[in-house]
Amino acid sequence: MSNKKKQYQVLKRSTIKGCLWRFAALLSQVRNDPETVRSIIAQIEEDIDQAAVPPEWLSESQVAAQYPLGVKTLQQLRHEGRGPAYHKLSRSRNGRVVYKRLDIEIYLAKCRIETEDQVG
Repeated sequence: MSNKKKQYQVLKRSTIKGCLWRFAALLSQVRNDPETVRSIIAQIEEDIDQAAVPPEWLSESQVAAQYPLGVKTLQQLRHEGRGPAYHKLSRSRNGRVVYKRLDIEIYLAKCRIETEDQVG
């Protein structure tokens, strides 16, 4: 799956619908002006690309949905003092835990094991 396709999966339906409604409204005003239509399309594409940026902070369930780490695995790794770096948003025992996307990707990169076929 391409990076662009993955990004668009992150978009909320309401974001896409909003962009499409905006496009339809503007298009109805400028039907006979192709240059303006092209300009509007370029602006809508930019809006969609900006909305497609994945969030930097992820909950356990978001990590589990996007990476090969389950919620229980993340909990076990934290309990053992291992795994990706995380942030606990309150001091209570059941405080909300979040991860930075970069920390997850760094952890997964450290888990990589090279085989003899890959070396040299």
